Amino acid sequence: MNIIKWLFGIRKHDSYSRPDEFEQSNSECVNEPIQVNVDDKMPDFLTEDVYEGPTDYVSQESLVDENNDAKGLVDYEPKKSSDSLLDNRPLVKIFTECADLLSEIDRISPRFKSPDSRLLLDLVNERLRTALYLSGGKPIDDDETFDSVRHICIDNPVAKEGTPISEIIEFGVALESRVFVKAKVKLTSCSL
Repeated sequence: MNIIKWLFGIRKHDSYSRPDEFEQSNSECVNEPIQVNVDDKMPDFLTEDVYEGPTDYVSQESLVDENNDAKGLVDYEPKKSSDSLLDNRPLVKIFTECADLLSEIDRISPRFKSPDSRLLLDLVNERLRTALYLSGGKPIDDDETFDSVRHICIDNPVAKEGTPISEIIEFGVALESRVFVKAKVKLTSCSL
């Protein structure tokens, strides 16, 4: 009923009753031609006095020289949106939050001594890294030499750049060129 009121503009004090039968007109349909006056006069809004658009037309031949090369024309290509995952702000925000949570887990994990709590922390750690990987992150797990931007040496907090990696303990995660989670590695010699 509310839709009918809205469609037909019936106000509260008006009443609407549905007719039982629709009335039909007994008058015959009359097909009389409609008179239309057509003239060749241009409408006022399109006359040259009012319209100030471009009036010079350039022929296609004048744009090309005798060698069919364009004369100083460059095809216009609209600016393409970047296909970089780093331009996706919500995705970068999720990666940042997960990386912060992983570093927080690493910070508090030494306090938990029981095997059950260690298992739980390791499970959460691994699941977060896997979620980042499945969301478009690239694992940092195949580097051969130590890079302080991409790795953390667990044997020695200060390690020499370029030292060969002997074992990757936990893979890191990067989104294109940006490292969110560093890989935990052991080096052949963690020397200064």
